[in-house]
Amino acid sequence: LKFSQSVGSSGRRPDAMIGLNFNALGLGLGKDKGIATKKGLQAGQEEPPLPLGGAASRRRLRHVSQLAVRGLDAEACAGGYVLEVAATDPPDVFLRSDLFRTPNPTWAPVCGIRHGWHSSAFELRAVAAEGGEAFWRASVRLPDYEPLCTELSEMRGLPPLKAPLLRLDSLWLAPAGAFQASSSTVAEPELRRRQGAVKQLRTSDICQAGSSISNMLDRLRGLEAESSVLRDAMDGCLRRGQLQAQSEQRQLRELRVTQLRDRVARRRQSAAQLRSRLDAVRGRQGDQAQEVLEGERHLRKAEEANREAAPELVGLSAELRWLKQQLHCRQIRMLHEVSQVYPIENTGRQWAIRRLFLSNIDILSRQDQREETSVSSALGFLTHFIVTVASILEVPLRIVIRQPGSSRSSVSDPLDSQDPSPQACEWPLYYSGKSEKKRFVTALHLLMDSLQQFLYSRGYLDEKHFGSSNLLECAGLILRREMHGTESEPKETGRVK
Repeated sequence: LKFSQSVGSSGRRPDAMIGLNFNALGLGLGKDKGIATKKGLQAGQEEPPLPLGGAASRRRLRHVSQLAVRGLDAEACAGGYVLEVAATDPPDVFLRSDLFRTPNPTWAPVCGIRHGWHSSAFELRAVAAEGGEAFWRASVRLPDYEPLCTELSEMRGLPPLKAPLLRLDSLWLAPAGAFQASSSTVAEPELRRRQGAVKQLRTSDICQAGSSISNMLDRLRGLEAESSVLRDAMDGCLRRGQLQAQSEQRQLRELRVTQLRDRVARRRQSAAQLRSRLDAVRGRQGDQAQEVLEGERHLRKAEEANREAAPELVGLSAELRWLKQQLHCRQIRMLHEVSQVYPIENTGRQWAIRRLFLSNIDILSRQDQREETSVSSALGFLTHFIVTVASILEVPLRIVIRQPGSSRSSVSDPLDSQDPSPQACEWPLYYSGKSEKKRFVTALHLLMDSLQQFLYSRGYLDEKHFGSSNLLECAGLILRREMHGTESEPKETGRVK
């Protein structure tokens, strides 16, 4: 009805009106096809050239850009495999891919095909990574392949399973008869283009298209109305959101102003406290200045008293030096008496105290049980000698010596408090069996440490005597340095006097 009205109102011929509608819909009549073709060529739209006959027979391996397989065995692919392109006779490998694990591999050689590129027939196989056995293989003859699709991802339906798929230029090829439906969908447009078939349209189709266009226009107007309503609703929501955001910002500003005012009040309070503290510090400084003045007056008085007492101090100093000299002489006399009681002699090979020989610590740790009486007696004399000399010279000892002067003397370390038992704290200077030998060696080392501490406190320890392991040598050094002020021994008998 709309078509008849448009024809009657325009006054044009029906065939002209049909041709006009055809041109408006993008459909030209058969007689105008040559003119449209010429106009298209003049506008720069070149028609793609038709492939020459026998193009399939000229396909070679070098024309293949991608290879794909779909539906391989998933269990065989789980361990990894590689795709190989090999010749049929002899079986030379032209190309090998990277490792795949998917049952649907797609392989695009990065550097292209360099070997066997002139071959038109080859073998494609999947070789397991472990063992090197081929679990799938297929022979490929390029002239027998037919177009399948342009992209595998856009293909309708499933591609052929376990069949080699090859990509040449912009088409994917499959073996002949593998997928007839896909082959027909690709080939029919090409065939229609080659044959140049004329499109035929009916007036009823045009009227039906016009009614559908009217429906679409009505629907477009409805959608525009709905979009305007939605736009108004969105504008209202945006305005409400803006008003809400402005109110929130206003509240935030008011809260910020309140916080700043509170901070200012706290700062003022802290400033007032600092002023009060500053006034208090100034008052204390004034009091301290007065105290300093009073201290200076007391200092001047003390200096005057010192000047007045200086002559008396000279006499007191001389008396003090005389008392100190008397004390030193008494100490030397007492040390001489100690050396008479406990004479320490150097026979050349060994040291002896009261004619009881005492070797180094290393030799004492290996002493026989038969010599235990003389060694323990010498160690008892040495402990009594150390205690006596330390009391005369007023030197504190590092260790505590128990029963000095007896053959059953022992030492203890007050700094060692790991084991609080009395037996563990005391180390005997005698031995009666193998179990006591280790404790005896520990007691010897403690006694040597005490002697070296004695030498260090008197200023006699140096590198020469630091490595000494003879107890009597260190004791004799103490007597020589205190009595004679030298390390040399008397030349007559070798006895320390």
